[in-house]
Amino acid sequence: MMNVLAWYDADKWIVCIFPRSLHRPSCYTAEGEDNILISPASVDMGGVFITPLEKDFEKITAENVHTILNEVCMDEVALNKIAEHIKPAL
Repeated sequence: MMNVLAWYDADKWIVCIFPRSLHRPSCYTAEGEDNILISPASVDMGGVFITPLEKDFEKITAENVHTILNEVCMDEVALNKIAEHIKPAL
């Protein structure tokens, strides 16, 4: 599971890969006020959070975004494990 964000600028490609540990954060299925209908995709992972419901746009906080990203992104240990497998041999 991953999201990929890519763009072409100044004659070069820039590609950001965001490995995921979860597809959706807990707030997606939460009940009541804790519910925020957001399932981060590539643009969200790149820093532009899009909320399909106005109620969520009005109430989402930086803390919510931090929690969402912590839940769906791989932790440092898992990322380091992946990096070890793709490091070029010296």
